[in-house]
Amino acid sequence: MIFPGTASLTTGQKNILKSYFKNICSTAMCMPVQINVTGYTDLSATGSAGTQQSLARAQLVANYLKSLIPANAGANKPTFVAVAGGATNRWDKRSAAANRRVVFGLLVS
Repeated sequence: MIFPGTASLTTGQKNILKSYFKNICSTAMCMPVQINVTGYTDLSATGSAGTQQSLARAQLVANYLKSLIPANAGANKPTFVAVAGGATNRWDKRSAAANRRVVFGLLVS
């Protein structure tokens, strides 16, 4: 998922995340999976700045997804790990914004 821009989520981005997350956690039941959220940024931020920006992006998304877990989920709920992927141009060498993204990985218990 591409999340360009500042360390905040737009309504559209939140809707995309809700749509993704409803397959993992609904009002009736949650899957006890670990969701690894890896954030990336573009090459304008390198070194520790790139690490900090990419981690902030991952934490923002992980925290938003956590907020979607129903209060009655109990022990069967997903856990989240936010990871800094750093600065990259891996996905698009021409568009910096296309490299500002998060990638999800699921580990099923």
